[in-house]
Amino acid sequence: MDWFMEQFGAGLIGALLGAAVEGVGRPIGRVRDAVAQWRLRRREEKFLAELELDGEFLVAGPRERVFVYQFSPAGLRITTNQVMSGPPGAEVARLEPDLRPVPPELLQSMIDAERKAIEVDPRAWNEETYGITRVSVMNDVNDPDPRPHLTLDLHRSDYATFNVIGKAWKTAPGRAVLERFTLEMLGEVLPGLSHSLGMNATVVTADGRVLLTQRSGVTNSGRSATHISVNEGVTVHDLTSGRVDPVKALKRGIWEELGIPESDIPDECVTLHSLILDAERYQWGILAHVDLRHTPASPWTASRVFQARTTGQAVDKWESGRLRAPDFTADVVLDELSDPTGWIAHGWVNLLMSGMLAFTSRRDDFLKLSARRRTK
Repeated sequence: MDWFMEQFGAGLIGALLGAAVEGVGRPIGRVRDAVAQWRLRRREEKFLAELELDGEFLVAGPRERVFVYQFSPAGLRITTNQVMSGPPGAEVARLEPDLRPVPPELLQSMIDAERKAIEVDPRAWNEETYGITRVSVMNDVNDPDPRPHLTLDLHRSDYATFNVIGKAWKTAPGRAVLERFTLEMLGEVLPGLSHSLGMNATVVTADGRVLLTQRSGVTNSGRSATHISVNEGVTVHDLTSGRVDPVKALKRGIWEELGIPESDIPDECVTLHSLILDAERYQWGILAHVDLRHTPASPWTASRVFQARTTGQAVDKWESGRLRAPDFTADVVLDELSDPTGWIAHGWVNLLMSGMLAFTSRRDDFLKLSARRRTK
């Protein structure tokens, strides 16, 4: 983690110098804001540095690796742009040969075959999706908002392309090349591999329960394990003023999987706190925490969510099996996280980060959880 230390040491000096130079009129306030931003970022990176890592990865599930690009307990600001992307084969051809999941010249025919298979399957549809082309971090020491600001350049794709690339990466060369991934490789989106953007969330009900599921084996991932309750891909239905709106996508996912209408989830209840890469499948995702304990009208308790699912209001409830609602307390969350091998990896990371966000006074206990894992 020396890279983080170097970055934040230089970042603090730059922040203070910038505040001093531009602070004519309000020098003390600018310095205070700059120091506050640096301290927030430093705490976040210190937390990540102390977690159990495999190289630069967090490890959960059956030794599955998740790269945390950015985490902020204060939340992230995320701006999206739509950009053009070349044909999948041409994009994959830009990769080093040992990073190509399939030969570039065969990729288009494989995607066409997948599209035809979807057409004749009454249970499937080739939904239009978005993949990430580039991620950048916007840094402005004069910005009074301490939350990190990420910009995501997104390109249009579809489910068939996502499925072909994901399956190929998971088998070969994905697992082998992960061993030589550097931080620089992880911090850049590899061309031709990203064809989805997942929205994932822990949901706390009005009566203080966290909704967890046993993810169904019939989903695309084919994995059956403990998971957080919302896992939805961004689609063309999630635009606001021509831009992909992550919060809108997340609310749609909550409605489809839990039956809670989008209008019953105020924006202030939603915190987007992490951008991650599920490296085993090369799938980028945004992790979020949704707390409904302070909704003024029509409170959604755990029992009401169960009722919505049993009466068919959650149209995608088949994606998750048994739903349960343990108390959302630090002790209960730590206990749920104590055995990560039974989890879908990015779901475990989501609950871990949400716990860090919600129970700031117990941060050391979450770090001790990671330390116990290292001694096993």
